[in-house]
Amino acid sequence: MKSDFNHYSRVKVFFIALGFLLLSNTLYASKKVDDSTYKTIDICSLSQSIFEDQILTGMDITYSNPQEEQKNATKAIHTALEELTKEKVDKKIHKKIITLKKSWSTIEKKFATKMDKKDAKKFYLEISSFGTSCLEVADEKAKAKKDSTKSKVAKLNFHVQKLTGLYLIKSWGTIDDKLYTKEVKKILSSYQTLYDALIATKDITKTTKVELEKINKLFVTFKFMTTSDSGRYMPTLAAKKALNINVLTSKILEGK
Repeated sequence: MKSDFNHYSRVKVFFIALGFLLLSNTLYASKKVDDSTYKTIDICSLSQSIFEDQILTGMDITYSNPQEEQKNATKAIHTALEELTKEKVDKKIHKKIITLKKSWSTIEKKFATKMDKKDAKKFYLEISSFGTSCLEVADEKAKAKKDSTKSKVAKLNFHVQKLTGLYLIKSWGTIDDKLYTKEVKKILSSYQTLYDALIATKDITKTTKVELEKINKLFVTFKFMTTSDSGRYMPTLAAKKALNINVLTSKILEGK
């Protein structure tokens, strides 16, 4: 496990810093952006990324100050959820946002302590449930508007981050094969359907298409890792690819 980490530590620190910077910019983008749906999905994705760091720390795969990074990220989600509660939306959606906020308040307390191996599967199911509820809020908001390319790209990233967390707990030996296989198939199917739809979109820009192809190239390798039955796991390599995809996603969302 340690050898998988050593060659990668400097790269991970860089991408963590850059990834959170870009994601923070995305979460608090200018009010000129009229579609806040993708920012809601960013909250969903960031929750999965924090879970990844929690698992890596539990596995004693350490890097530059993960506790501080988790603290900043959980604070970012808390602040973003506060902003969501202030948006003028349908009462039904507002009620779901309040429920989501309460759910996150319960979850974020668990990030204060180091993850215990025996609790990893249960925590995955909790964070997965939060992510699903989060996407439901985003989908409800999207009904009032056309589901934009940005919201679809953000959702694509969510599936990547969720799959990463799943792969990490499998690497740790804390989830049974049956549930793991079922979850992987479901996530891969959701990713592929969404990616194919995005690439086929007529009004997609050339720049966005190039970035999406870069994301998919990284994901193809990751897909092979998650479906391999070799019994050999590379958790930090998986985390690296997830972080790279985070950064590429942020470039699309920020229009860079």
